[in-house]
Amino acid sequence: MKNSPLGTSQDLVNRKPLYGLVLAGGRSQRMNPNPGERPKPICKAHICVDGIPQWERSMNHLKAHCQKVFLSCRREQACLFSTKNERICQTQIFWDDETSRGPATGIFQAFKHRWPVDWFVMAVDLPGLDAADLKNLVEFHHTRQTHGATAFAAYQEGVTAHYSLASMPEPLCSIWTLEAQEVFLRHFQQSLYSPLAVLKEVGCELFYPKSSDSVKNANYPGDWLGFMPREVAIDPR
Repeated sequence: MKNSPLGTSQDLVNRKPLYGLVLAGGRSQRMNPNPGERPKPICKAHICVDGIPQWERSMNHLKAHCQKVFLSCRREQACLFSTKNERICQTQIFWDDETSRGPATGIFQAFKHRWPVDWFVMAVDLPGLDAADLKNLVEFHHTRQTHGATAFAAYQEGVTAHYSLASMPEPLCSIWTLEAQEVFLRHFQQSLYSPLAVLKEVGCELFYPKSSDSVKNANYPGDWLGFMPREVAIDPR
């Protein structure tokens, strides 16, 4: 796995189209450890940060850099993904199937089309993503001659509860080339559903974000409080 600084090449002519995919089909089970105690389960995709549902913030991040942006979700979620600012037509949605295979379920729905594009895959539970970090990641990807993928270096939580920089990629905030997509599809057909395992096999250019919040997954209710003083609230729908 390669560890590289920001590239400075000016040869950006041969860029492949870049499509975006927001993974929003999870059931947020870790957000609801005692489901009987809540009248309505919490869904991470619909938590509002700065007054905007997280799924919409994620799509807006990708729209700044991608020619097209898609959302992966379960069919029973479809009626929830609309706001006064954003309407999603069905052509922008990939439906997850009934079998739960984690994030690989949504990724497969995009990669199986084998479109001649790179895919920017983003989990919906990254409320601390920094716009400048995302811009630099995309530019870094375009200036590198990678045949695998480009990803933020992941953060790992140590015994002191502080996050430290890891030499591993964050597979759910990464850009996948055609070669990486093909390896993913081969793994999927073999019932191997780990996106991280694919990135380890194909090779991945690591980009180190300036903001430690950019790749911190918010999986539990308390995780979202760490992004205050942003306005954080549960979408009432």
